[in-house]
Amino acid sequence: MTGLEKILAEIAADCNRACEDIKDKADKKNERTLIAAKLKAAKTVADGKEAGEKNAQNIIERAKSAAELQSRTRMLETKQECIKTALENARQFILSLSDKDYFSLILEMLRKQEVKEGGVIRFSKRDLSRIPKDFEAKLPKELSLSKEPVDIDGGFILVFGMVELNLSFKSIFSEKAEILSDEVSKILFQ
Repeated sequence: MTGLEKILAEIAADCNRACEDIKDKADKKNERTLIAAKLKAAKTVADGKEAGEKNAQNIIERAKSAAELQSRTRMLETKQECIKTALENARQFILSLSDKDYFSLILEMLRKQEVKEGGVIRFSKRDLSRIPKDFEAKLPKELSLSKEPVDIDGGFILVFGMVELNLSFKSIFSEKAEILSDEVSKILFQ
């Protein structure tokens, strides 16, 4: 080998070593970059999974709350329907009392009213047809019985001149609905 060939061989060897060093450094840098990317990807996946789990948990909690609210709403509606049914059954029970018991209740209701001179008591067609024979005699002396029926389901209308007092059972139950509902609720649900 000549001097020139030796020099060229050394330059080639130096170049090869430099290329190997550069390649090794690039491979190590690539490896670090790949590890960092994998770590970042793993963190992103973990963060996404955690966020997804939190989101899923929030969705479950909201659905659970909505279901509980819906259940309470249905329970309240059911209770209200039970109360309504109980009140209607009570009203129907009064309407189905025997003539004697029914008109005893009417007289009791009249005793609680401030009966004025010239008052007239009016009944439904059904009630007029079932008035006991001695009922008129038991009326307060200030009242008279009208033979003209009124359009009510039971109870009576008390008339004093231009004033009419609606004491039909439907009206009474309607007027006292809130108080009666509270009482029925206590009996049914406590």
